[in-house]
Amino acid sequence: MNDAEYEEQIKRVQRYLYKWQWLVEDEWWLKYVYDRERAKGDGDDENTGARVTTSWEYREALIRLFLPSTAEMEDEELERIIVHEFAHIIVCEMRLKGAKEDDPAGFHNEHVCSTLAWILLRMAKCMKSLPGDVVDSTAETP
Repeated sequence: MNDAEYEEQIKRVQRYLYKWQWLVEDEWWLKYVYDRERAKGDGDDENTGARVTTSWEYREALIRLFLPSTAEMEDEELERIIVHEFAHIIVCEMRLKGAKEDDPAGFHNEHVCSTLAWILLRMAKCMKSLPGDVVDSTAETP
């Protein structure tokens, strides 16, 4: 991935990170890492687009994006995996530190995050189709 492709991909993923970070940004310290390499960790495959690491006791989260993989994704898939990673932050306490990838609780955690991401994306789509003014999630409440 050359520098121009890297910068383009950062802008592309930031569009979705910034769109959805409101889910946790007021309560969590967030950090994003943009990796030029494909994922290489335990449980990852070469198509893994993102991974989140949390320290829930300190309300800190790091989302690592693997840009060679995200570059191959359609926008809809990229947005889905980013929302999925934010869902991991929301429910991170349910996964024990040091749990192995084949731990049944890990599969449950993945299912919960996939379901939560689907619900959030579906709600966003439905809100766009409502007639009249729709409340902006970033607007101040009176």
